[in-house]
Amino acid sequence: AHLAAAPLAAAGALARRAPLPPSLASLATIVDCQPRLRALVQRAVGDDNAGLLIAGLTALGQAGSGGLLGTGVDAVRHALRVREARAESAAWAAAEPRLTGSAAAGSHGAAPAVPPREPPLKRGPVERYADQALLVGAASFAGSLLITRRFRKAVGGALAAVPKAPLLAREAFACTLGRGLARRGVLVPNPDALRTLDRIGVVLLDTDVLATGSHLLADLITLDTEDVPAGELAARAHRLFDDSAPERLSRDGAWALGPVELLPSTAGGAAARARERLRRDGARLVLGLSHGPRLLAVISVMPRLHDTAGAFVPAAHAAGLTVVVTGAHITDPTVREADGVRDTGEPLADSVRGLQSGGEGVLLISRDRPALRAADIGVGVPAPDGTQPWGADLHLPDGDPAAAVPVVGACRGARESAHRGVRLSEASAAVGATAALAGESRRPAARGVMSFNVAAALGLATGVWSATRLLRRPLPLNAVSRHPWPAMDPATVLAGTGGRIEGLTTAEARARGSALDEQAPTPSLVRSCFSELANPLTPVLGAGAAMSAALGTVLDAVVIVAVAGLSGFLGGFQRHRTDRAMARLWRESAVMARVLRDGRETTVPAVNLVVGDVVVLGGGDVVPADARLLEARHLEVDESALTGESLPVAKDVAPVLVSDVADRTSMAYEGTTVAAGRGRAVVVAVGTAT
Repeated sequence: AHLAAAPLAAAGALARRAPLPPSLASLATIVDCQPRLRALVQRAVGDDNAGLLIAGLTALGQAGSGGLLGTGVDAVRHALRVREARAESAAWAAAEPRLTGSAAAGSHGAAPAVPPREPPLKRGPVERYADQALLVGAASFAGSLLITRRFRKAVGGALAAVPKAPLLAREAFACTLGRGLARRGVLVPNPDALRTLDRIGVVLLDTDVLATGSHLLADLITLDTEDVPAGELAARAHRLFDDSAPERLSRDGAWALGPVELLPSTAGGAAARARERLRRDGARLVLGLSHGPRLLAVISVMPRLHDTAGAFVPAAHAAGLTVVVTGAHITDPTVREADGVRDTGEPLADSVRGLQSGGEGVLLISRDRPALRAADIGVGVPAPDGTQPWGADLHLPDGDPAAAVPVVGACRGARESAHRGVRLSEASAAVGATAALAGESRRPAARGVMSFNVAAALGLATGVWSATRLLRRPLPLNAVSRHPWPAMDPATVLAGTGGRIEGLTTAEARARGSALDEQAPTPSLVRSCFSELANPLTPVLGAGAAMSAALGTVLDAVVIVAVAGLSGFLGGFQRHRTDRAMARLWRESAVMARVLRDGRETTVPAVNLVVGDVVVLGGGDVVPADARLLEARHLEVDESALTGESLPVAKDVAPVLVSDVADRTSMAYEGTTVAAGRGRAVVVAVGTAT
């Protein structure tokens, strides 16, 4: 409709004659930008029909009034929505084989009933400013009419206060985000949910979705090991352990690993005390390792969580949200920084309603269908068998919760985009009021319409920019590796990392690469200039220039813009020089690593290491990455920066099974320093995954 209206609007603008006055043509836009008025239309004709009706009337009004700028802005807005819809359709088409490939994946019952939401969702920045804009427009109209005694000027000043910029800023952010998520395989059955991200205040994380379904050995306590080294016990336990069925009794000759109750024990009270200690530390299951009739050790078993489990709480806090956790893993270290815990015995839907009791918006990450329907935004995680939690607003691919981290972070981006739109709309209202009071124009209403459309165009740009920047951020990983590398023998670690004792080839290292490398940003003069202009004074100067132009003093406006631009260029040039100096300093101070490549030792920057590389360590070296020791000759490492231990720690290649980092003598961690000795180690984590 807007593309068809563009030629008519252009003809009207060129002829400076239009059959419809801009004030009348803007009525549909006013209804679109006022949530209360739009709700009335939706109740009268339905949601879908209301959207089509308002879009059609808006296009018709702009065509009839010569509103070429408004037509272009709305055309871009709907083009973004079309791109979002196409990406979502492609995501559904790509997921169709997965969704229909098994009875479990395609099974679903009737939609679960949930209690009604009370009170309603609180109003966000867009809704709050829409109410204020009515008062601003009315005040501008009354003030202009009282001072100028000209009705048309007063109407122009009032039209400039139409809150189109906040609406389009939020819409552009949601469209760009929805398209980006769909291209990552996220299914979005309810795109409108993305339009409420700016109203979310609480993230409820169901920790059950963080579990991978497998388990890992955590702590080992020896009982009767006078003739068996602890390292051998750890390696033996790891070889016998079945992470998919931890309660199953496993045997290898005289060795056995299984629940303590199923094993013979000669340890008596020592075994009971050790079991109790492990349970106090949070063990979900305690296994015993025996050799013949002797119980040699007890070992705690913990669920293995996804690698990104530790990213949710920091991401929510960075977005200014309250984090509440529930489920079976609320004591896991990855979620201990949460702000609250819900009773795991309470139905999850009731927990959602309880958090919504103050009007707060709740984003839920779960696979509980009733709770997902009750949440304001439900992010559904498929079950391990592929069963979809139908009723969610977003469905993550392959049961991996990592894709939900950007959605949590998007709450802040949506809120900031809406606030920027509000500021643009406020500037538009100020310029319109000034023009109405002092400007000279034969079409004051058209000037008011142009003012809010310019603000809306800038709102579209800021929404797209914010969402694009969010989608380009690398996915944060848990800072602590959840693989039991310390408990594995060197051969198993090499096999697990894809490494070899003689090291990788250059081609293999290049092929693996690392998305986590923290390279220094390339200095850019243009980026530096824009960064310099991104300060609170720039909008003030821009508004001043717009007011000067509206009053007819174009020269003053040009001077203001020129001074602001020159100031930004000079500041950006200085910033650019500083960035170049910092980049040079970063390169010169980068940690270097001795690594085996193509069968020989070479030196490379630590950021170029990949998982599976074999590094050489010597006295005075800084450990360049988290690594599992393969060789150790009188090796001692200063770990004071990591653990606070004042004395160097003796290292050994023997496997150890402990949860405390300070006791993992078979590991060398990034940032620690080799105090003495020599060794070799295989890299198991790099970058932000260390």
